[in-house]
Amino acid sequence: MTVALVQNIARRFAPAATQYVVLLNNGRPGGCRRSGIALFTRRESSQVIAHELGHDLFSLGDEYNNDTQNNTFVRGEPNLTETLADWNTLKWRDLVGAGTMIPTDRNTLPGGWNNNLSVGAFEGGGGNFSTGIFRPVVECRMNQNNPPWCPVCGRQINTVLGAFR
Repeated sequence: MTVALVQNIARRFAPAATQYVVLLNNGRPGGCRRSGIALFTRRESSQVIAHELGHDLFSLGDEYNNDTQNNTFVRGEPNLTETLADWNTLKWRDLVGAGTMIPTDRNTLPGGWNNNLSVGAFEGGGGNFSTGIFRPVVECRMNQNNPPWCPVCGRQINTVLGAFR
């Protein structure tokens, strides 16, 4: 399945579409997102599909990192941010609980912390960056596939889907 083939089909059947979701009738697991196209095999798990649709439909970034690179650019994703000169301008500052240090150290969390629902600013994300980039929670669907979306991602999803009310 090539990008050009998907775009040709879309021009014919859905010329106004800007996002595409393709389900491949293939028995192997697999899923990815390229050039505004989310592709999945019929055997892929619903958790991976939900994660990839988070990218494709809601512009969410990966909250994990698999490398030691340093992020040095401004992030546009609603759930990722670069190192800020003024942490009071954090995109999701209104969701950070009282007493939570910003940036947030996973080893010194306030009592009663919930790794999926309690919001801070944890270093690492964007797939490749262990430094210079921050994510809102310890565990989120955009980090590990299985947990529910965090409050920051949930807000973005509600904002996008709110246009269809």
